[in-house]
Amino acid sequence: MSIPAGFCQCGCGRKTNIMPVNCKSQGWVKGQPFKFIRGHNNLSHGFSTRGQRTPEHEAYLRARGRCNNPKDKAYAYYGGRGIEFRFTSFRAFLDALKTLDNPTGRRPSMSHSLDRIAPDGHYEAGNIRWALKKTQSRNTRLNRTNTSGFRGVSFMKATGTWRAYINVNNKQVGLGCCYPTAEAAAVAYDSAALELHGDDAKLNFLGTYLAAVQEEQ
Repeated sequence: MSIPAGFCQCGCGRKTNIMPVNCKSQGWVKGQPFKFIRGHNNLSHGFSTRGQRTPEHEAYLRARGRCNNPKDKAYAYYGGRGIEFRFTSFRAFLDALKTLDNPTGRRPSMSHSLDRIAPDGHYEAGNIRWALKKTQSRNTRLNRTNTSGFRGVSFMKATGTWRAYINVNNKQVGLGCCYPTAEAAAVAYDSAALELHGDDAKLNFLGTYLAAVQEEQ
C-alpha cells in the first residue's frame, strides 16, 4: 500500500516539508515534498528505542531466525522443513503487513502475533498478517494422521466415497458423505469454512479463493 506524496514514507502519518531549492546530488526538486522527515528513513526508525525492540521489529528478527539460523530452537519446524524468509529488509516486511484497516503495518494489539496465511508457505508478501490466537488455531498444518490430503475430508471404506465435515465449537458437523472424490469433499469443506469463518477460514484451495476475490475487485 503506497503512502501519498507529502507524507513521510515511513508510515508515521506526519507531513513532510517542501524542498526549498533544486539539488541534483540529493535528488531535490524545488517545490516538491520530501519523502521522509529527517531521520525517518533509517531501517528501524520508530521500532528500536534505547535498545528495546518493538513487537514489529522483534517479530521480523524472530521469523528470520527461525528460517535462517540452524541454531534457533524452532529451526526444525521452519527452515528445517523448507520454510523461507524472503524479506531482504525490515521495511519490506512492514510494508507487507499494511492493509486498508492498518496502513502502518504495526501490530494492532497485544493479542495479535505474526501469522502465515498458508502454514506451509514462506514468509513473503501476500502470506503474512497479524492474527489473533483463535485465527491461528484454525490456521495450522494438516495432522500427520490425515490420509486424504485435505482438511475436513475422510474416506469411507464401506461406500468407497468421501465424507466432508467441519468442527464447530469443538463438535464435528457433517457436510455430506457421498462425494465421489476427495477434491469434491474438500470444496464442500471450503464453502462451509468460508461461511463460518469468512476471510479467516483455513482453506484447501486457497489459491482458487484468492483468485476469485481478486477478480471481484
